[in-house]
Amino acid sequence: MALDEELAAEVAQGKSIPVIRIYSWPCPAVSLGRHQKSEELLDVQRCEQSGIEIVRRPTGGKAILHSVGDITYSVIALVDDEPFSRDVLAGYAAVNRALVAGLEMLGIRASVRDPAPIWPETGVDFGCFESPGRHEVYWAGRKLVASAQRRTAGVVLQHGTIPLAEAGSGLADFLHLDPGRRERFRRDLNDRTGALANALDRIPEFREVAHALSEGFRGAWKLSFQTE
Repeated sequence: MALDEELAAEVAQGKSIPVIRIYSWPCPAVSLGRHQKSEELLDVQRCEQSGIEIVRRPTGGKAILHSVGDITYSVIALVDDEPFSRDVLAGYAAVNRALVAGLEMLGIRASVRDPAPIWPETGVDFGCFESPGRHEVYWAGRKLVASAQRRTAGVVLQHGTIPLAEAGSGLADFLHLDPGRRERFRRDLNDRTGALANALDRIPEFREVAHALSEGFRGAWKLSFQTE
């Protein structure tokens, strides 16, 4: 995610063409939205004892527990580049339509929901996959992609995570919650989070997912790539 931020600076300075990046997580980690405070939200000592890295996303959003193999994409472009322009929601929706096209190539029938589904309040409101959102990607009534966008210095950085096999409900163990709220939060994450393994009835290889997602962007946005 630090590289996402570095690439965004290079695009802003004209040192790089727009970038679509797809990567996976080699170790478990909690990523926080840029406005969340780790000490208030997380049991930092327990994270350290459990080998959970803590990172801060350059975009907004809420906390996510990333399991090994989870997929993250990032899209970095100038604000005036198509399909972004000055319409934040239109750009957000365009990214997610490309993600849906890529997921379809994997054999997953996902969709962009607008308006968002109505889910009961959890009483926690700390996690990305806990909260429904407009223009986000859902599968079988579950949020399959949690995304966030930031616009600064004339550049759009949008990125999001797709769980590989876990719902990320273990996040509940690392939050400052009383036992009742912890169990409710864990239950809601299990009920509301989609994962590639569930949608496919198998665990896909990273290269397969990365290829499908990149082809989704290529087809939806009529792109040509310089692959690295």
